[in-house]
Amino acid sequence: MGLEPENTPASFARAIKEKVDIVELDVYITPDQELVVSHDYPTKGKIDQTPRLGQILDLVDARAVVNIELKGIGAARPVARVIESYIKKGWPAKNFLVSSYSMPELAEFKSLMPDIKIAGLYFLTKVRYFAITGRVEPLSYWRRFSLRRLVRQAHANRQEIYVGSINKPGAMKRMQALGVDGIFTDRPDLAKVITD
Repeated sequence: MGLEPENTPASFARAIKEKVDIVELDVYITPDQELVVSHDYPTKGKIDQTPRLGQILDLVDARAVVNIELKGIGAARPVARVIESYIKKGWPAKNFLVSSYSMPELAEFKSLMPDIKIAGLYFLTKVRYFAITGRVEPLSYWRRFSLRRLVRQAHANRQEIYVGSINKPGAMKRMQALGVDGIFTDRPDLAKVITD
């Protein structure tokens, strides 16, 4: 459990208060074409109570990079439209990162917004996953590496690697020693102590 319930306005407000560099959120497209922020697809009775992507972007207000994880099918195009509208409002393009376990969704998004950084998401184990920025490779490409070699290979390819969910100080220090570019964590307060 993190400091606040995940994917809620309170969690993003807390992240901004903690002065994080990046916030991560999960986005689904509803049947009526709304982009909702939720780890799991919200049940019919809960969709109205689920925050919308625009609501969270307004709360973040360009004070951190926003990693938008595309969940489900069909979110790439509407997310591209929302990002485009926020760039027109003055957000720097570098304040967006779009990630997904779905390589077709990422490819569609990249074709629509080639200047926005993307990251493929892959599972290392049941509890560890990683994101690699830049070109998207099949999981079989990355599975052949240990985490140490994975970091070296990603850096050799001029890609960044982020590992999650890292919520304990010892694990945070190990990831830092391995040279990962960042971690996903529910505990930014602990990560800040490690990096300061």
